[in-house]
Amino acid sequence: MAAPGGVDTLLTDAILDGVKRKFPSPDELAFDKEERDPDEDLHRQFEAISGFGPEEKKIARALLESLIPGHEVSRWSSQVE
Repeated sequence: MAAPGGVDTLLTDAILDGVKRKFPSPDELAFDKEERDPDEDLHRQFEAISGFGPEEKKIARALLESLIPGHEVSRWSSQVE
């Protein structure tokens, strides 16, 4: 057994990289590329957010994370009715 970060780790990383390239991710299986990309107007806003500082990004992320669950609950409950 090699030490951490040794040959075993390099070999494992190489194998995982090959597997990732050969097989699609779960998102790629479930969604078309267009379904995963944000709308054009949101894309511009996300590009702007990428220029924020760490604290501003943290606030933007918290805001989005607070909005998404409520939207998902509404979406799922409307499908059940």
